[in-house]
Amino acid sequence: MCPASPPQRFPGGLEKALSTKQHGAVTGITDVELGFMHDTGGGVSTFNLILSTCSAEGVWGRCTVKTGKVLVVSEDGGDLSSYRATLTALGYSVELCSSYEGGARRIEGGEFDLVVLSQGSPAFEGRCVLEHNAELNPHIPVLVVARCLDIHCYLEAMELGAVDYLESPEPRDIEWVLEAQVGPPKGTLAA
Repeated sequence: MCPASPPQRFPGGLEKALSTKQHGAVTGITDVELGFMHDTGGGVSTFNLILSTCSAEGVWGRCTVKTGKVLVVSEDGGDLSSYRATLTALGYSVELCSSYEGGARRIEGGEFDLVVLSQGSPAFEGRCVLEHNAELNPHIPVLVVARCLDIHCYLEAMELGAVDYLESPEPRDIEWVLEAQVGPPKGTLAA
């Protein structure tokens, strides 16, 4: 929760104030109020804009509670082990799924902060997971990883809502995507 910022004066008597109000950890709803006040000489005109954001099941639809959980879907056991080691070292809880059909079923609960999805071969077997996620949980980011870049798979993945497509990613590449899409794992503080 951010403390209210002090009002700022702008030319012409326009004053801006920003404050936030947390409705509770359970709901995860935060109001951000941005107010403008203008002294016209004959009275004060005000304009307040309240934006509500949520990080839980909210009034405006489904949003996610950050759990620190990442689902990794790949039919390659070596990739599963490698991604588990990388993600666990970064502080995330990792669930592995060794089949694309199983991965598509597993995302139905919507309890993951990110899905790391192997493209599979150039036939893009991982497509079914991405399609299912786009239909049920479009708020959950999906990172598609591939052993070698296939431009057709890349374009299809991006059209289906993937947040990124990485060829043979290094651990730091995955960390950057996690930082951008998810933030730090649950129980840690951002630097």
